[in-house]
Amino acid sequence: MSVIAGRTIPKYVISLSTFGAVGALAVLGSGGKKADAGAKHDAAPAFSSSSKDEEDFIKNFVAEAEKADTSGAKH
Repeated sequence: MSVIAGRTIPKYVISLSTFGAVGALAVLGSGGKKADAGAKHDAAPAFSSSSKDEEDFIKNFVAEAEKADTSGAKH
């Protein structure tokens, strides 16, 4: 038993209040704007090539890889 502000409070009430406060702070801290999180991943990755042939090869390879991913083929 603890005495807080002149009242006797059992230890289990103090511990449950602490758990509740920590949980509430964790939930409030994890909130925020979710729209900004995925905005950076939508853009195509930048690459540099030394020739036009290499650039065309990379673009074709990426296009074929994306097509294979959307076809539903699983490993």
